[in-house]
Amino acid sequence: MNEKFLHFIWKHQLFEKKQLLSSDLQTIQIVAPGTANNDSGPDFSNAKIRIGDTLWIGQVEIHINGSDYLKHGHERDAAYANVILHVVYTDDLPPKRLPFPTLALKGLIPLHYIRNYEALLVSRTWIPCANQLPVLEDFALEHLFARLAGNRLERKTTFIAHALLQNNSDWEETFYQLLGRSLGMKVNGDTFYELTKRVPLKLLSRHRRSRLQLEALLLGTAGLLQSIVEDTYVIQLQREYQFLQHKYQLEPLTATQWKFARMRPANFPTIKIAQLAAIIENQSQLFSKVCSATSIQQLKQLFEAEVSDYWKQHYHCNKLSIKREKHVSGSTQELIIINTVIPVLFAYSLYVDEDKFRNKALYHLESTVAEDNKIIRQWESLGIKAKNAMQSQALLELKHEYCDQLKCEQCMIGMRKIQMNN
Repeated sequence: MNEKFLHFIWKHQLFEKKQLLSSDLQTIQIVAPGTANNDSGPDFSNAKIRIGDTLWIGQVEIHINGSDYLKHGHERDAAYANVILHVVYTDDLPPKRLPFPTLALKGLIPLHYIRNYEALLVSRTWIPCANQLPVLEDFALEHLFARLAGNRLERKTTFIAHALLQNNSDWEETFYQLLGRSLGMKVNGDTFYELTKRVPLKLLSRHRRSRLQLEALLLGTAGLLQSIVEDTYVIQLQREYQFLQHKYQLEPLTATQWKFARMRPANFPTIKIAQLAAIIENQSQLFSKVCSATSIQQLKQLFEAEVSDYWKQHYHCNKLSIKREKHVSGSTQELIIINTVIPVLFAYSLYVDEDKFRNKALYHLESTVAEDNKIIRQWESLGIKAKNAMQSQALLELKHEYCDQLKCEQCMIGMRKIQMNN
């Protein structure tokens, strides 16, 4: 038993409400439970409670025990001056100890609700309800997907807004940085993001006509050109970087900041940096073109790029490998669209207050194929298959923000599981 569970019970009124009595034997009728408060202060506001013959409008505070109100010092906090009802599981205070009635829910909550909730909390399966996943109707599942995908976009918007602020509201620069972060993926995303801040897009744009200089700027500042080599092309990169580093006062990262272990060679930072250089050479004003694109195909074309000849035969500097085409693959393009293009369009819609960009973001999300990763495959093994990127993003949000944090009482699936009587 915890307060989160009592919040859930109160919010959805999942207890016996006939002939309710307060601890001091006043009749209680719940007209409206109020609105949950996620900030400091009482737990629910604007509740409408009839106590005796009087209808009260105010706040409701929830605790496990009646004495918790005093333990938390709420009686000395002016924010609690408008509390009209104290809802607890067990009331261990004398009647009328508080200046408002107390309603104890012990004995009023169906026992199987409590058993199911406690079973979820102690579950050691991949998700708490994996052993018996409740089935949602198609309409309910679609609603859940839409809400979760929206939540995920809103959280990403917060990061984008911070990046935009640091870039003095320059959307092209911000998009470039987020593109780099996306290319770095989960393993090297933060380091890639730092690289793009140290080598701004405005600087790269001056050297767009030279792939050698673009690669020198990026690989050099990444700290990946510091070893002593006898490779002609790498020596050229090193010479270019020495000149450009001095010219622009660039501060390089260290090679140890990049992770290569347990990665597919095609995803090595060297290759991803070479791909970024190719994209920058091929496209200017990327953000503007993203805003203008009307289809997934048009968006994917923006990120079609092939690495220079040297990197077709190398994964590391000075280490020859079998020649392979290392273009930005279709799956990588789709991940860029999901993780960069769509969140940026969504954030831009809020910035300019134009729904057309929000609608375009959501349209692209539903038009992009679902991601294929370990988490999405695990959901599919449980019978929930993502039909598109909107649904796969929703399932990632559900796993990370609800299942992993045991927020079952806030999840539509978890709510259904708690109320199952079997």
